[in-house]
Amino acid sequence: MQGWYFWIIAAIGLFIAEILTPSFFLACLGVAALVSAIVSFLGMGAAIQFIAFCIASIITLIGIRPFFLKYLRNHEQRYKTNAEGLVGQTAIVEETINSNLGEGWVKVGGESWRGLSINNTIISAGTVVIIKQVDGTKLFVEPFIK
Repeated sequence: MQGWYFWIIAAIGLFIAEILTPSFFLACLGVAALVSAIVSFLGMGAAIQFIAFCIASIITLIGIRPFFLKYLRNHEQRYKTNAEGLVGQTAIVEETINSNLGEGWVKVGGESWRGLSINNTIISAGTVVIIKQVDGTKLFVEPFIK
């Protein structure tokens, strides 16, 4: 069996394994295995192939992996889910909000939530408010001013 076959099989295996671990570590090793396959195809010896694999691994881990991780982290931070996604949305006060008495309900996205004023003011029913903070099942709001 030719040496470059081994490197191609190793690269494919590493790329498949990367699907299970989204860290881009195994993908970097897969790229290094492809580089070693090229070196092997050119007729270089096993020692040169191993050195090429090590150098390519270091270059991809230092040069490429941080770029992809930064892109993935930024992509993940763009979307807020669950209750965090409510911050910044507008809602309508269903029942007058009086934070001193712990009273008040707001409706957002078709659902009713306990509403509290962020600055302890009384907000009358029918007022459009903006959600500033979420704490469990309570939404802290303030009147929406255009």
